[in-house]
Amino acid sequence: MKIKFIALFITTLIILAYIAVRFLITDMPVNKIQIITNTGQIDKNLHAIIAENSQNLHKITALLQENLPYIDNAIIRKLPNGTVIIRVYYKTIVAAWKNQGFFFPLLENGEHMMTRLSQKESENYLVFVGSKPENAKHIIEILESYPRLRGQISSIEYIERRRFNLNLLDGRVIMLPEKDEANAVRQIRESGILSKTFMELDLRNQGRMLVTK
Repeated sequence: MKIKFIALFITTLIILAYIAVRFLITDMPVNKIQIITNTGQIDKNLHAIIAENSQNLHKITALLQENLPYIDNAIIRKLPNGTVIIRVYYKTIVAAWKNQGFFFPLLENGEHMMTRLSQKESENYLVFVGSKPENAKHIIEILESYPRLRGQISSIEYIERRRFNLNLLDGRVIMLPEKDEANAVRQIRESGILSKTFMELDLRNQGRMLVTK
């Protein structure tokens, strides 16, 4: 009985000491903020929100998620020396969007990050041009079913926010329909048309394949 009482007493002291330390750390002024992201990139809007709320750490996670739709989560840790470590998790990058000569990461939900990608970094993704696509992930998943076609794509143009053109590395263009892009890609694969000579392949009318040489 005595041993149990001593163990309980010690445990209580440890808990109280921990709470006291946490209060001290919380009240300690912030002297340095370190931002770590899962992509290695720090978006300028992300940096601005954190800088403006450096003394209101409890608000930062909610503010990031409310104002930056490409932020998945943020974990904040304050060290005894006043240093704050903020780990930010971006949503998954699925492609790059070229706008006014610059490359921006496109996310699964159709949003884009303001941080620019370099030309070399953009080569790791399919590049969209024209209007920003709301359904980039959808067309990418369809193209993954035909690696030969995907490997020949230079860029994907979103036309009038309705459909896509596939611009190939050799200058050829494939015009996809507004709906059922999967069936159009299947037609390309089954017809063997990529091995033939053409300048434009028009698949906008479902069931018809118009070739311009």
